[in-house]
Amino acid sequence: TDLVRKGDLRVLQTLRLNNVNVPDHTWEPLLNELTEVASVRTLCAADTRFGFRSQSHFAALGRLLSKAFLTRLDLSGNFLRHEGCEKLGKALAESDHLVDLDLSHNAGDPLDVTPADKELKDAAIFTPLLHICEGLSRNTVLENLSLEHCSLGYAADFLLGEAIARHPNLRRVD
Repeated sequence: TDLVRKGDLRVLQTLRLNNVNVPDHTWEPLLNELTEVASVRTLCAADTRFGFRSQSHFAALGRLLSKAFLTRLDLSGNFLRHEGCEKLGKALAESDHLVDLDLSHNAGDPLDVTPADKELKDAAIFTPLLHICEGLSRNTVLENLSLEHCSLGYAADFLLGEAIARHPNLRRVD
């Protein structure tokens, strides 16, 4: 993030961190700086353990999606749970630029709810990816969506089908 703050990366358009074990505490400052720079169009963070210990940096990712000009996001092979999916779904709904989203190989464990989320436990299994499907239903610019091996479940499958049927620009879903 020091390079971003110095202005050395103000023209950076693509950041590929695939397969790099990025420490959790560095994600939020990095994403905040990338939001300020607003030049990054592609962020590839596949298999980086994003969200492994904490879902809190999904708020910074949401700001990057809604305030910057990110057009491609690859978070495949990471850890999307309820909090992360909720923030990402809201950002997806608000995004005016994101055209390519890869969330494949993110199971989104429906059993990661805390005791404070008792209503979720009582309301049958609530698949975290329902938040993503809901965000997609309000998005109008996404063209490509990858959800391979995400364990969507029936409710998310149904909502995803509805969102796909009404989406004006979605060309590829896998």
